[in-house]
Amino acid sequence: MRARAWIPGVAVCMLTIAAGVARFHEADGASLGDIPVYQHAARLMALGELPYRDFAVEYPPGAAGLFWLAELLPGRYELAFAALMIACACATVAGIIATAGALGLPAWRGAAGAALVPAAVWAMGDLAITRYDLAVTALLAWLVWAAVTGRWSWAWTIMAAAVLMKLVPLALAPALLVAHLHAAPPRRAARQLAPGALLGAAVVLPFALIAPDGLWASVAYHLERPLQIESTGAAALLVAHHLGGLGLRVTRSYGSDNLTGALPDAIATAGSLIGIALVGVLAFLLHRRLRARGGHDPALLAVTLTATLMVLIATGKVLSPQYLLWLAPLVALLPGRRGLAAIPLLVAALLLSHRIFPGEYRALVEDLDGHAVILLSARDVLLVLLAVASWPRTSTPPKGNAHASPGELVR
Repeated sequence: MRARAWIPGVAVCMLTIAAGVARFHEADGASLGDIPVYQHAARLMALGELPYRDFAVEYPPGAAGLFWLAELLPGRYELAFAALMIACACATVAGIIATAGALGLPAWRGAAGAALVPAAVWAMGDLAITRYDLAVTALLAWLVWAAVTGRWSWAWTIMAAAVLMKLVPLALAPALLVAHLHAAPPRRAARQLAPGALLGAAVVLPFALIAPDGLWASVAYHLERPLQIESTGAAALLVAHHLGGLGLRVTRSYGSDNLTGALPDAIATAGSLIGIALVGVLAFLLHRRLRARGGHDPALLAVTLTATLMVLIATGKVLSPQYLLWLAPLVALLPGRRGLAAIPLLVAALLLSHRIFPGEYRALVEDLDGHAVILLSARDVLLVLLAVASWPRTSTPPKGNAHASPGELVR
């Protein structure tokens, strides 16, 4: 991409820094989110204690490393951590601009997509810089860039780093593997996949050998979580509570407020199974369409990765508001009219999320307040609409047309 195409990116990055600094200064000691948890883990590691063996950690090993890195930086821990998140936001901007150029989108389109980042940081309030999800967002941005440009060794290495931060990006592996095998012979694909596998093994195996029970407990923690109150499934039950008198019980566990009981548990299981099935369907559709096209299709791959993450968020049993940050680098790159429509939908969902948490959250949890339920339902409907908008809808072209334009994906 020509140097002048990065000028809007620099401007957007400056806006991101300004938004992040403003949000940090608005935060007080009571609204530093999970930073005290991160700092506690970092200080234990600085004293020589090992996560999973000497103290429990619900996060993957890469996240623990990020917490420790913030401890090494000078100054107050919360300021150092916020600075890291703002830097990750700027890295996300760069990734969006680079990927837009790789997809052949005009510079203004890349800048418009990149503008989602400061918008997200501003709309999410202190959630954006007091959780570590912006680090995952930056990795997702560059994962998409590596995948659509065919840099498969980089793609799998970044994928491993993202999974070491948060388990959710693992859901992108089926689509990524399908695209990789269509772009390279199996032996070459295996060689290109090796760096990512080695990175994952180098980080995970020591903990698996030293503290297998503690490491597994960090995975089981997320598998066993009940239906979180902000999830799409929970929103449907809350609407049924107000319209049909459905009895619901809210309990505090696993670091969140959840709906518990036989029906919420069944909804949580069903949602997870539907999400897994849809991830498989998307990978199959990608395989069929790439086989028909006869080669690598960057735009189709970008859309499929976006749809995969969207359906996982929309069907998951946990939907913390900061998860929406992950969507910025993917929704930003949806091609054509769908992409332009998706950007304001995501901004609206971000704003509603911030309105719910913290503004209406207590009323939602303690009273199942009708107004809070309306806001939550509206937010989750927007997420479902985003999942529908991101679903690949392309007619199968004649074999050999491997270079379909991004516009074909919206017809």
